[in-house]
Amino acid sequence: MINNKFFMIVGGIFALFIFLLSEIFFTITPIEQAIVLQFGEYKRTIREPGLHFKVPFLDTLIRFDKRILSIDSVPEQITTTDKKRLVVDIYTRYKIVDPLLFYKRLHNETQAESKLSSIIGSSLKSILGKTSFDVLLSDKRSSIMEEVQEHVEKSVSSMGITVVDVRIRRADLPPENSEKIFQLMKSERDRIAKDLRARGQEKAREIKANADREKTVIVAQANKESTMIRGDGEAKAARIYAQAFKTNREFYDFYRSMQAYRKALNPEKTSYVINPKEGEFFKFLR
Repeated sequence: MINNKFFMIVGGIFALFIFLLSEIFFTITPIEQAIVLQFGEYKRTIREPGLHFKVPFLDTLIRFDKRILSIDSVPEQITTTDKKRLVVDIYTRYKIVDPLLFYKRLHNETQAESKLSSIIGSSLKSILGKTSFDVLLSDKRSSIMEEVQEHVEKSVSSMGITVVDVRIRRADLPPENSEKIFQLMKSERDRIAKDLRARGQEKAREIKANADREKTVIVAQANKESTMIRGDGEAKAARIYAQAFKTNREFYDFYRSMQAYRKALNPEKTSYVINPKEGEFFKFLR
């Protein structure tokens, strides 16, 4: 029974000793920095990582992040100089450079983010409100954002932080404006399509007219040449007939009469009721 009490007392003393050690000594990691307060009064700033000590129960340790922190602000609606509304989505990166000043002015990271978002929104409206929509979408946007960053830097210089970067993640038109722009773009494309189609039809009519004109010229030239060739052939045939007529008149008369019989006495077309013994037409049939 005595041994159990002894071990309990020793265990209690050991636990108290460990607790006192944890209250006296503490560690700061490489990504941390801290300030020590005593009864709410500032005592010192700790920036170096390692093992440090404080007065137990009197000193209060407040830790801050030493890394670069990011803020995703709520998208802001900006009206440019050419009266176009934009929804600008930005992100900001900042760093705590003076823990004591940061603690006095902003107290913690949550309030710091709220304050920074408000300052950045005000700076965006002030600077981007003097900028046109086309300039904002051009390669000059980087210099504009540098101006925004300088403006924000001046505003937070007394808060123990420094702004590392301010960037536009996206810059879109509001949904209602986007629909109007889409309809305008569609109307413009329809107009261009109609204009191109009209030009194509006009060009097609021009090509067809040229083709018809060339066709008429070619056909007329061909008819002229065929008429000339036909005339030459008929002239040659007439000369041949004339020579044949001079050579043997009776045979020529007989041949011409046979051709006339073939054309005139076609049973499918014409019927004749005549006396073949009369007239010169049937003299070769007698």
